[in-house]
Amino acid sequence: MAKGGQRKKGEEHARGSKSSLLRLAFEAYEAGDVVMARRAAHRVLSEKEPASDAEARELAKSLFAPGKEKEKPTAKEVAEEILSRTEVPRKAYLFAAIAAAIILLMLALAAFRS
Repeated sequence: MAKGGQRKKGEEHARGSKSSLLRLAFEAYEAGDVVMARRAAHRVLSEKEPASDAEARELAKSLFAPGKEKEKPTAKEVAEEILSRTEVPRKAYLFAAIAAAIILLMLALAAFRS
């Protein structure tokens, strides 16, 4: 049974400095935790004061491919890149809708034949 007072790992980390939010987003992205990466990236983008650009440049070295690196990426650019990489492709929703329509059609045909 879960305790009501427990906090998620990201929420505890997010209460620290602003630059740690960007690092949290990047580490979550690298670990495959898409939800936490998107949450932290949204928080970085919604802040009034930008996070440290020095940390953004450090993270951007491993985020952007060689040759496609930006000269001086800002924290907001890194956060936007994380958001764009973790977005679910629209084709996935289209294929799911088509599959659901086919299943419903098959159920309807089975119901009418019996």
